[in-house]
Amino acid sequence: MKRSLLIILGVIALAGGLGTLISREPGYVLVSYEGASMQTSLWVALGLLLTLVAVIYYSVRLFMFLFNSSGYYRNWRDERKSTRALTLTAKGLRYYLEGEYDRAEKFLLGGVENNSSSAINLILAAEAANKTGNEEGRESHLRLGIEQDSTMSQAAAIASAGMNA
Repeated sequence: MKRSLLIILGVIALAGGLGTLISREPGYVLVSYEGASMQTSLWVALGLLLTLVAVIYYSVRLFMFLFNSSGYYRNWRDERKSTRALTLTAKGLRYYLEGEYDRAEKFLLGGVENNSSSAINLILAAEAANKTGNEEGRESHLRLGIEQDSTMSQAAAIASAGMNA
C-alpha cells in the first residue's frame, strides 16, 4: 500500500514538473520537405516520434510472430502428441496391472507413436497379447519392439522366454 502511494506521488510530481517545463519552454519544430512544411511544439514532435517508434516496434513484433507462428504451432502439436502418447501408455499400464489385458494391449499400442519408450510399450503389449492367447500379436509386438530399439533385444528375449515358459 505504501509503495503504491509512493509510486503515485512520484508520477504526479514527474507530471507536474514536466507540465511546468512544457509551459515554460514549449520549443519549436519546423519540418519542411519539397515545399510542404509542418510546425509544432517540441513536445508534440517528441510525442509523435515516440508514437512512431512504438508503432514500428510492435509492427515488427507482430510480423515476427506471424512469421514464426507455424513453428509455435508445430511445437505445440508435437508436445500435445507426446502428452497423449504418455497418457495412453499410463492407461495401458494401469489396465495391465488390473488384469484387463485386451484393453491394456490396445492402449499400449496406442501410446507407441510419439513416445520415447515405444519399445517398452510394444514388449508390454506382447505380454498382454500373450495373456489373452494372441500368439500372432505377441510375436508381432516383440518383433516391432526390437525394430524400434535394438538395445531392447535382450529385454525382448527375456520377456519372450518368460511368456513361452
